[in-house]
Amino acid sequence: MEDTFVIIKPNVCECNQTVEILKKLKSNQISIIKLTQKIPNIDQWKCHYIKRQNKDYYDLLCQTLANRPILCVHLRGNNAINLIREIVPSIRKDFGKNCIDNAIHASRNNYEVSRELQLWNMID
Repeated sequence: MEDTFVIIKPNVCECNQTVEILKKLKSNQISIIKLTQKIPNIDQWKCHYIKRQNKDYYDLLCQTLANRPILCVHLRGNNAINLIREIVPSIRKDFGKNCIDNAIHASRNNYEVSRELQLWNMID
């Protein structure tokens, strides 16, 4: 079994479309371990996206997402990281507004999963 981490972004939470995305996430025999709603400030986003701090869009990204509701989701299943990453493009196509309000973030590898689960206080 493998853990992974997803953030359902503000544009989805604000439109009450989270249930539809959660159904897609669970469709591949992936279990939800923990689900928590948060309203992160700009510093939390800057920490989350620290690897992108040298990108032109970094400040706009963090400012746009700050102080808006998100849903943090800890998931587990066989090959969970890859299975979730495979459905991210279709979720972004169906629910995203633009490259910043793109509906979902999903960890890319075990290092990111571990870091992000700790960063977003998703480990009991």
